[in-house]
Amino acid sequence: MTTMTPITRQDAGRRSFDIVIRVCHWTTVLLILVLGASGYLAHAVPSLARGLLPWHRSAGVCLWLITLLRLAWRWTYARLPPFPAAMSRLHRWVVRTSEYALYGLLLAQPLSGLASSIALGHAFSLFGIKVPKLVAPDLPLFETLHELHEKGALVLAVMIAGHASAALVHHYILRDDTLRAMMRSSRPITLK
Repeated sequence: MTTMTPITRQDAGRRSFDIVIRVCHWTTVLLILVLGASGYLAHAVPSLARGLLPWHRSAGVCLWLITLLRLAWRWTYARLPPFPAAMSRLHRWVVRTSEYALYGLLLAQPLSGLASSIALGHAFSLFGIKVPKLVAPDLPLFETLHELHEKGALVLAVMIAGHASAALVHHYILRDDTLRAMMRSSRPITLK
């Protein structure tokens, strides 16, 4: 009986991100999908907006809180894997810069949405709790903030597409452990 020698990925055995980072990352992905779908449907089918927007706002607050938790954990207790050995200094700089740009957008986007809801000057619901009217209606401010929120969503979608594409390039072309480090605990990876 012949056995094939497994092809080992570059940097196999490199440790993964810790469980808190991984849970926050995949929870963020889920929330982004909920936010994208509910935001799109509320805009495309106005009759659904009244039912979807409370969910959209609540998911946005959850996203903001998860992002804060993720950053706090990252800056204090996180166990991060080293960059792949073959990654250049410029590549590492691009990764760090784009990562913090994503964090910035993940914090700014829910705030712009909440601010536009407040500027509309109506009561609204968060997590099933009615938030009373906080300010007098300011339609020009609402329109500006809403447009900022919509453009921010487009920028965030482009950045997420770039982030996901980079993960796939690392996995399928560069053949390193970058994607797997965010998917499961540290174990050597072999292909059969």
